[in-house]
Amino acid sequence: MHLAKRSKLVLLFLNLITTHTKNTHKNIMKDNYYKTKLLSVDAWHDGDGWSWNNWHTIEEGIYLHESVLNSSRKLLKYCREKLEIITNDSKGKLQIDDDGYNVNIQLRTGETLFAFCYGEYLN
Repeated sequence: MHLAKRSKLVLLFLNLITTHTKNTHKNIMKDNYYKTKLLSVDAWHDGDGWSWNNWHTIEEGIYLHESVLNSSRKLLKYCREKLEIITNDSKGKLQIDDDGYNVNIQLRTGETLFAFCYGEYLN
């Protein structure tokens, strides 16, 4: 992905994410919902793959149902339609990777752009 396109995607994401979440799910506290925080990730290529260089919290207190966290299609759809952090132009260009602590939204190259961190909220 060209740097200009990636920068545009990141700026679109930052502008739209701040309008969602805190009041949307504040009363949902059921076993099949996970509290997460959304991270913007700066990753770099280390020769063998991608590593997180730095990350910043964009929003805390996003509650996601396990069916959304466990389905790439549902999570990307949620990000497009509810959070409006990615556009329809991203279809077919992104993948999801759950590392057991974060659900990562990545380019097909493996570079993480955003992550839903749920691991720190698990007991």
